[in-house]
Amino acid sequence: MKKILENPIVSFVARAILAYVFIYAAYGKIIDARQFSYEIANYNILPDIFINMMALVLPWLELFMALCLLIGYRLKANAAISAGMNIMFIAAISIAMMQGLDINCGCFANSATKVGWQKLAEDAGLLILSVYIFIKPVDTLTIGRFFGRKSLS
Repeated sequence: MKKILENPIVSFVARAILAYVFIYAAYGKIIDARQFSYEIANYNILPDIFINMMALVLPWLELFMALCLLIGYRLKANAAISAGMNIMFIAAISIAMMQGLDINCGCFANSATKVGWQKLAEDAGLLILSVYIFIKPVDTLTIGRFFGRKSLS
């Protein structure tokens, strides 16, 4: 099992999955920040003063973090950011479910995906990938190694 977890291909696939999901999610939110702000407001969690700021900042953070994971730049830091975002998403979805809200999760633009157990499971899977990359940041297929930097270990 240890060999599998330290395999550079497995690590890269985990990074690529996270990157794809976050880039795809960020793109739609950046294109239609107004709609994303409505979806954030539907959760009834944030004070109104923070909703627009969250709608403008979060997608760009998702995009930047995803690109860094994809190229392998500062893996531990970006995996921690990814994990933190997934924890935030899990908390928001859980709160919405406890409130009995039947709302769009706001994960992807033009998606009719509602908050619920499936979204919790998806975010938990992404959280597991983030934690894996944080714990085992295999740097073989990274931009740092491409330019001849020493390994992380």
